[in-house]
Order: sequence, then structure tokens, then C-alpha cells
Amino acid sequence: MRARPFGTLGLRFRLRLEGRFNAFAHTAAFWLDRKWAQPPTHTNPSRSAGAYLEIEVHPYALIGRQVSSWVSGYLWAKDLDFECAGGALTKDPEGLFDFSRVTSRPPESGVKRVWLTPVGDQSDPRVARILRAQVASVKAKFPDLVLMFRSSLDPGLWGQVPTEGAVRGALQAGSPGEKFDRQEAQAEYVASHVRRGADIHENHMGGAGGINRWVLEDWHVEVVKALRATDGFDDMEIQVYALEQPKDFPLLALAGVLVKLNGDRDTDLIEFASARLLVLSSSSFSFTAALASRNVILGRVPWWHKVPDTGRWVNIDAKGNFSTTQLSAAIAGGV
Repeated sequence: MRARPFGTLGLRFRLRLEGRFNAFAHTAAFWLDRKWAQPPTHTNPSRSAGAYLEIEVHPYALIGRQVSSWVSGYLWAKDLDFECAGGALTKDPEGLFDFSRVTSRPPESGVKRVWLTPVGDQSDPRVARILRAQVASVKAKFPDLVLMFRSSLDPGLWGQVPTEGAVRGALQAGSPGEKFDRQEAQAEYVASHVRRGADIHENHMGGAGGINRWVLEDWHVEVVKALRATDGFDDMEIQVYALEQPKDFPLLALAGVLVKLNGDRDTDLIEFASARLLVLSSSSFSFTAALASRNVILGRVPWWHKVPDTGRWVNIDAKGNFSTTQLSAAIAGGV
């Protein structure tokens, strides 16, 4: 095994330390909730002259997960009433996304840095109370300083649909922005993402809630059949995107779809976001494209990402079933 550079030892030690802390952070949340007990409220603390949140995006995660973490931190900044200082997307060196329009630069000096408490399951309603109490305590202690709070590593808030505008704007402002606009203007196809790869297999349980992300090829075929029976999609081209080899998709090859394998990552994401209809896999990559899209999304549930079942979002169940009436309504809605 190739040795990793010594220069990353400090980072790897911190990542491992925080990962182990998160293993018991959910239990710690009970104690912290008692220590900083407050009545349940959605009232935000008052914004001081300078309060920012820097997002600690996991440096080794893939681009979909990194954007998902960035978006989670952005949501926390709004919820805690901070300016969002952004976070590094190490897997986006070419600038696919440009979030500068929704971030703020803190001053160069006079900044007090504070780590937000790692709190485990961020969907737990106690977490917001814990963090708000910590923020109020720090603001009271340092009332005259600019405060730079730093999120826990790889924050996870899964109700990300409110960030559609920010993600779409970041893709349009990014390096392929003009390409995206042109592609979207002329797109007349369905894009379906088939999640595969070395880290996903039928016996692998992973992610929030231990949800298995392996989906049999039969499921994708059933979705294709249902789309073919839906007005407006009976003769529209369906493009299926995946990693692997042609032999891994014998059923889809017979389903009358265009199978596109091992394509360029950024091109695939733009084609997802541009599609007339996007069928999600259990992947933050295609979910990120869905946030940037303004067209109809078919999202498989259950999943840790909270996929709505209203407007342009339509749910598909574990058997590949969805409401064709709801799909038609979503299209008629002008999305």
C-alpha cells in the first residue's frame, strides 16, 4: 500500500478523532440538551456585528457529497442567523460550482474562531437548541469581537430543497455556466442515474439511517416502462448514466434506452440538471443536479435526503411505482 504524505498526518488525525467523537455524540446530545435546556423555538439569536459560519467540508469526499455538506452548512448558517463564509470544495478544482454570490468574506483581523459542538444526528430537534445556546453563550462572552464559527466535519442536514436557487445559481456562475444554459434550452430527453461503484453493492449498508443504496436493475426497467406509458414520455429519448461495463446492464440494453457509461463527471452533472425529467438514484451526485435543475424530478424513497412529493418533485417507491397523474401535473405546472 502506498504511504500517504506526512503532510496530511495532522488532517487525518483530526478526521479520525472527529469521526470517533461522532460515534457517541448522539448520546452526548442528551447531556448537552439538559445543560443548555431551552424551550423549543425557531427564533434565531440576534445577529452581532460580525458572526460567520465556515463550513468544514470533508476533504476526501466526492463532489456530490461535498456539495451536500456545503449546502448543509449553508442551511445551518441561515438557521443560526450567521453570514455564510463557505467552505472548500477540494473535488472541484475547475470551478464547476461558484457559491461566491451566497457567501460573505469575514474581516482579515480581529476574528475569534470557535468550533461548533459536534452533535451527531443533525435532524434531531435538540441539536438546534444546543447550537443556539452555544452561540448565545459565545456572543455574550465576546460581544465586541467578530465571531467565526466552524461547523462540525461533513455537516448533514437533509432537507435541502430550500437551497435550489443557491445551487442553481452556483452552477450557472461556475465554469460551465454558459454550456449549462445552452444544454438546458435544447434538452428533450429523460436522464436516469444508476448508482454503482466500488463503494456500493447489494450487501453494503451505509449513509444516514443505514439505508442500503443498492437498487436492482429491474427497478430501473420498471421506471422506464412506466414512463413509456405516460403521455409526453412515450417516445422521448431516455438516457441512462452509470459506471461499470455494458455487460452489467443486460435488461436496460433491451429496454430501448441509451446507456451512457463512465462519462465525464462534470458533463454528466450538467446533462442531469438540464434533462426534461431526471430520475434520481440514491446518490448525492444526482440529487445535487436535481437542486440545480428547474425541471421535473422523480426521486426514490425512502432515503436520507428528504425528497418532497409536491410541485416538480414526484416520489417513486421501492417497486418503481409513481403517480402518473402527479407527474403530468408537475409537467403541466410549467416546470
